[in-house]
Amino acid sequence: MSPYVTSSISAKHINYPRYYTLRDLKDHILLTKFTKDEPCLKVFTFEASAGKTQTVCEALKELYKIDPNIKTLIVTKLMDEQEKIQQSLGDIAFVVNSKEETIKKQEKKIDFNQYPVLIITHELYARLCSNEKRRQYYTQGRDLLIIDEQLDILDILEYSASRAEKITATLKNAIYNKKDTDLCQLWGDIVNPLNNVVAENYQKKMRFVYIKDERIQEKIEYLIKLINRAKFPRKAGMKKGQVIREIQEIQQFFNNKHVIACNSTLYTYNANMDYFLLKNNILLDASGKFLHLYQISDKFRVFDAEREIQHTNTTLTFIDENSTTTAINKDEQKYYSAIIEYIKKHTTKTDKVLIIGRDDDEKYISPLLNDNVQFVNFDSMRGRNDWSEFNKCFVIHLPNDQFVKYVLQYLYYTKQDLQQSDLEINKIDTNHGFVNNIELEKLRITDVVSSIYQGLKRVNRINTSENQCELYVVTNNKWIQDLLVEQFKGLKEVRHEKLFTTVTHERVKKVDNFFKSLKKGEKIKKAEVRKLLGIEDRKLFSIALKTLGGKEYLEKAGIKEEGHYFFKIS
Repeated sequence: MSPYVTSSISAKHINYPRYYTLRDLKDHILLTKFTKDEPCLKVFTFEASAGKTQTVCEALKELYKIDPNIKTLIVTKLMDEQEKIQQSLGDIAFVVNSKEETIKKQEKKIDFNQYPVLIITHELYARLCSNEKRRQYYTQGRDLLIIDEQLDILDILEYSASRAEKITATLKNAIYNKKDTDLCQLWGDIVNPLNNVVAENYQKKMRFVYIKDERIQEKIEYLIKLINRAKFPRKAGMKKGQVIREIQEIQQFFNNKHVIACNSTLYTYNANMDYFLLKNNILLDASGKFLHLYQISDKFRVFDAEREIQHTNTTLTFIDENSTTTAINKDEQKYYSAIIEYIKKHTTKTDKVLIIGRDDDEKYISPLLNDNVQFVNFDSMRGRNDWSEFNKCFVIHLPNDQFVKYVLQYLYYTKQDLQQSDLEINKIDTNHGFVNNIELEKLRITDVVSSIYQGLKRVNRINTSENQCELYVVTNNKWIQDLLVEQFKGLKEVRHEKLFTTVTHERVKKVDNFFKSLKKGEKIKKAEVRKLLGIEDRKLFSIALKTLGGKEYLEKAGIKEEGHYFFKIS
């Protein structure tokens, strides 16, 4: 457990009068007409397979009968989900999910306003967030917004020397009046201060920087004016509109106290991006129960639902190894060889197995893959139902993002400042994290847990409580482990195993097996236990016992410490 943490970081139930139900969700939809304009998203935390999609569809059908003039915009991550909703709602719903070119044609030819329910993707919603004019096609006359799954609209902007060089190369090939000021010279004058800061910050450690230029807007407006006069042939590399957008984005690195420098790159967030909301706004996300992002931002209000689905035939096994990218890269061959052997050992030919990791993992575990053993990366698995009948799932790589993401996430969603000391990264327990700011560390940990949880919930989605299921997660982070266990109600068993046998691991097994062998009423001297096990060094015995869980482990095992004795009481 992290040294910060003295209590669970699950949803703050004490703030809520009760758990919310699917009936409450339906009521919130049906009462749209009487809802005052709300400046936030109401986050309902129903878990996968709880019936939220069915409830939404039933409520929208009923709402249409009550008042056909109340219109809804639904936002889903995947096209499959859109089609299912459209099929359930019938003619009152229209799906917009084609390629960008087709969507723009639809915007011109189809009157979206004729459909009570319009269904779009997360990707399109994000594009509309920064395009108010285009957004009107989708929001005009609509009062109810329903977003399915987490939709993080944080848009991280990056600036490096290579980005500047790409624009320079394009401007060199532009055709413009030579009487005008040289475009490359103007561009160089703008970005030189940025390049200087980039050159000074090649270190890994994050650092806040402030790049001041009181005339930056004037300079950029003048450059864009000249660019608009110019022609950009194909050989230029970038289109005129793309160049202008790039230059406008780069303006955000000036006169901005939320710019971070590290690894020869500048980072900030796109201040022009924000959720667009309607009169009544609902977000459906099972991770809302614990995701710290929803707790720190006034953009959200959590309506917490109880975990009701029983997992009485599901075991959750933690493989206690460090599965961060840094740890794996120290000896890739050793890690992947061990994980392949472990998966082979714990699966049979009749099992249907899902392996979840990062893109790079697939090439290493490819010998395992076939119709019954499939791989998916973290970015591609959310919201998908492809593996609902699978009975085993292995998460083999921790889904950590860059630390800078969590800093920018905090700055963007809270609009509060941070100090330089808040950015300090160091070892916490088994992994690196934010050592001086608990809010940043909670953002990081809960984000990782959310990805793992959403992945594990892709399998065994039919008759969850009855079917046998085995879940495996490679992580030795106790905080992540504890938070994951909380999300699965009624687990049959939680296990801990190792990939690599160590001397410490052997000691731990010896101690565990000994205490399990004790019978009720037995009493034995601690020194005698150490002697019997061949671990006469008190410190080494103490480490082994602490690894098992210390006093909590002894209590669960029914063993009481009485002075120099261990006493089996139950």
